[in-house]
Amino acid sequence: MIKGEPQVEQDIYQLASDFFDGRISGKLYLGETRPTDSAAEDAAIHAVSIGAGQFQAGRFTILVFAPDIDNGSGRLLPDKARLAEMAGWAPELLAHMRKKTQEYVLTHGENPVTQGRYPDAKEHFVALRYNLQRESI
Repeated sequence: MIKGEPQVEQDIYQLASDFFDGRISGKLYLGETRPTDSAAEDAAIHAVSIGAGQFQAGRFTILVFAPDIDNGSGRLLPDKARLAEMAGWAPELLAHMRKKTQEYVLTHGENPVTQGRYPDAKEHFVALRYNLQRESI
């Protein structure tokens, strides 16, 4: 059976959600469901894409958010140490998800990257990127 993006996103959620327990102050969200006013360290599945056919291939990204910190000047800046720690989770998260699935072949995508969400958000995120494959028959 071919799966579409919503089903794959739900599967990824099931594979990854307990990884974040105790690691972040918030929780893992599906797609665009993270509250825009959240001040917590949350994670969100983002940019799931998957092809069709007997062998479905695609990619997905999990964004992990860290609130900005005051550097003592009253100006909020990215929490570089925390973001680096979160970026370091990429291989551990991959191993965690692989242990929980026989349906998907999961591999690393591009290296983790840190970005700001938008100017007034007072947070930055790390994008953990992965590839996936599954046989649909």
